[in-house]
Amino acid sequence: MNGLLKLFRRPNKLEQLREMHKIQGADGNWNIDGYMCGLFNGLEIALAVWEGREPVFRTLKDLGQQEAANE
Repeated sequence: MNGLLKLFRRPNKLEQLREMHKIQGADGNWNIDGYMCGLFNGLEIALAVWEGREPVFRTLKDLGQQEAANE
């Protein structure tokens, strides 16, 4: 019975995806470097497909300057 209660308390997969998208989309996460921007864009395309909409991708304007500022 305990396992069944855990199953019902767990958020559905779409809500988990939305939460990850929100966290990764926060300033200081997605715009740290190219990898993190790509991670956000991957979550964005997954969410867009699920929601039946066009994805809104993000880009780093000047990756070289952004990475130099982080060193």
